Amino acid sequence: MKTHSVTRVTATILLGLGAWSAQDFGGMVSARPMIDPAIYALHGTGPFSTSVGSAVVTRLSGDRFRLLLIAEHLPPPTLLRVKFARRAYVAWLVDGALMHGPMRMCAVGLTLDRRTGTYRGDGSASMSAVTSVVVTAEPTAQAYMPIMPMLTVLASG
Repeated sequence: MKTHSVTRVTATILLGLGAWSAQDFGGMVSARPMIDPAIYALHGTGPFSTSVGSAVVTRLSGDRFRLLLIAEHLPPPTLLRVKFARRAYVAWLVDGALMHGPMRMCAVGLTLDRRTGTYRGDGSASMSAVTSVVVTAEPTAQAYMPIMPMLTVLASG
């Protein structure tokens, strides 16, 4: 597939998610084609079974990834009945490729679009690979590790 076709397909995916901004057209990242975008369908379980989401993870460089995420039908995190109060949703890029050693995770906080009721995440992270995307409820959006017990809201297959 030619570079121009890859760029066009990637732009179509991102425009379809509604997460493309005008500033992305003029930056250094858009001057070259984005490398291997991966689309993850996110599904809720248990009390979050009606929640759904989609995430596009794009490799920007050898160890840099960008996440664009949209999640729908999530209850306000303050209404969750858990031992520790949760006030925000956080998307975790997970590198579970290592067979021996700890699993690496990088966080991207989600923000609520009050007009539509959807949660959106847009951020970047440094890690060697991304194997899955998980959304959890956390005390704050600036989390560096999930609080235990971990409350998984959405997960990729």
